[in-house]
Amino acid sequence: MSVKEQLLASFRDLPDDATWADAEERLRFLASVEQDEQEIARGEGIPHDEAKKRINEWLQKLSGPPVRR
Repeated sequence: MSVKEQLLASFRDLPDDATWADAEERLRFLASVEQDEQEIARGEGIPHDEAKKRINEWLQKLSGPPVRR
């Protein structure tokens, strides 16, 4: 799906009372996801276990004991 097609589909899903800020937020989100997917494709992503470890470290700093799953 082209960028244009993705934008049109995404904007069609916005509620009728959406604001320009809502549209901008949607656009930034889509661009961020695309950038992240490109980084992962280049092997620049963080492995899942490492991401979980980092999240637990952040949560521990904020609230005490780590979250276990």
